[in-house]
Amino acid sequence: MLMKEPKTFLLIDVGSTSTKVHFIEDTKLITQYAPTTVEKPYEDVMIGVRNAISGIEEKINKKLLGNVDLFLATSSAGGGLQMLVAGLVRRITAESAERAALSSGAIIMDVLAIDDGKSTFEKIDSIKHLRPDIILFSGGEDGGAISAVARTAEIISASNPKGKYIDRIPLVYAGNINARKYIQNILKKVTDVSLTENVRPKTEEENPIPARDEIHRLFMDHVMSRAPGYKKLTKIVDAPIIPTPGAAFRMVKKIAQSTSGGLKKNVAVVDLGGATTDIFTVIDGVANRTVSANLGMSYSIGNTFYQTGAKNIMRWIPEELEIDELKDRIGNKMLHPTALPETKIDSFIEEAIAREAIRLAFKHHKDFTEAKRAKVLIDIFGSSIKIKSPLPYRMAKLGKSEYEPFKINFIFGSGGALSYANRNNALFILIDSFEPVGITEIGVDSCFLLPHLGVLDTLYPEIAWELFKKLCYVQLGFCIAPLGKVIKDEKVITIGEAIVKGSEIVKLNLDGNYKIIPEPKFDIGAGFGKPVMHEFHGNVIIDTRGRPLFSKINPP
Repeated sequence: MLMKEPKTFLLIDVGSTSTKVHFIEDTKLITQYAPTTVEKPYEDVMIGVRNAISGIEEKINKKLLGNVDLFLATSSAGGGLQMLVAGLVRRITAESAERAALSSGAIIMDVLAIDDGKSTFEKIDSIKHLRPDIILFSGGEDGGAISAVARTAEIISASNPKGKYIDRIPLVYAGNINARKYIQNILKKVTDVSLTENVRPKTEEENPIPARDEIHRLFMDHVMSRAPGYKKLTKIVDAPIIPTPGAAFRMVKKIAQSTSGGLKKNVAVVDLGGATTDIFTVIDGVANRTVSANLGMSYSIGNTFYQTGAKNIMRWIPEELEIDELKDRIGNKMLHPTALPETKIDSFIEEAIAREAIRLAFKHHKDFTEAKRAKVLIDIFGSSIKIKSPLPYRMAKLGKSEYEPFKINFIFGSGGALSYANRNNALFILIDSFEPVGITEIGVDSCFLLPHLGVLDTLYPEIAWELFKKLCYVQLGFCIAPLGKVIKDEKVITIGEAIVKGSEIVKLNLDGNYKIIPEPKFDIGAGFGKPVMHEFHGNVIIDTRGRPLFSKINPP
């Protein structure tokens, strides 16, 4: 039974490296960090939790445990929810299962399919060594053939998979219902099989929610309950602990449901972490999430450097820097991942890494969600598909000029590297990495509160949204970026008394309704040469550098 209106909140996120606690009373927010203690030598998550809470208690001179109206938690400790996904066809059932797993807040360790190019031995070897928390197994339409599904089950059985904390790991079967008894018979000796509805009951239909809900249940009941100290934590919180990315995704969807000028937002959100970079989008009501598990600001900084290459990082650094020195400084960060920048050049490097991590993660996201996959299905099945409604994984185009470049109108940044950065620097990191087109509102999570509010949203959605507006969201400004071929020093846009020429970045502080007039060769959302009226309050960046910012991306 929920209380009518809680006034005090203790919201905690147990991360891989840091445990973050927020104490909220009315509009007062106090935050404390402590190292997470799930790994050796401590192996008790409650040590880090108590240390963080004690830090707040010292600040307010008040005991909190047992004395707040609501105590909630999210977690990505121990690497978060790590999953192996298996399906039949990579671009159909395996892809549907991958989306269901991602929407549950998982990091995908591998995706297996009959057409993935791996030999049976390679698949068995991969499963043996990954040690996932949960396996999600899909395949086949309901009522279809079962032989291929059974063969995949035999591969999983032969690998005898083990988990991170437990030897007998949960497996969610969300495939052809006719194959259920075969799957149970083949896999019951090596996994705890859980049956749920098919994620792809028909070729043109996707059904991810039952599998996602079952993943959440199993994660708490079978995985986190065995993590060191988590049983003690689950006994003192007031609701089930949920994975941090899943909690953040709840709030992303909530942002997309809000309106601006009477229109719902089309949202792109980045959570830039030390080890992973998550991208969330909600475009025309279609929600997607991807995790770039090897792109980040601390533990994954070396891999970010490897994937993007030194030249792509150095183009963002205003000072001259030798490549060897850049490598040395990144190497130092790999050795001391929690160290803060000590010099101006260190700050430049970290901001450059942030731009490239987000750029690469957003490219990964677009590659995963592009609408051209619908065309692949039609190419495979031809006229046999009778599509009465849009394919379920259609994706609104994400700012690519050959598609619909004005779709995204709201960009939001979260994660320590953005939340605690200089506001002006955070604004330009997001502009440079997402390269928005048209008129785009840009904001940042002021205190890394997004996932905490996501778990609160499960119980008190109205309160979560009010706290988001009052404590979490800080508007950095708007970006006006025209579509069209830019020539340096040629007139591009007029707004008020400001005339902006090609290849410029102009920062204005505006308050009121303004008419933005593009030159005939440029479009800001209404058509080439057509003006737009828009209300602005605060910073407005007029970016006439053109899109893409770089016609050529240097190879790594």
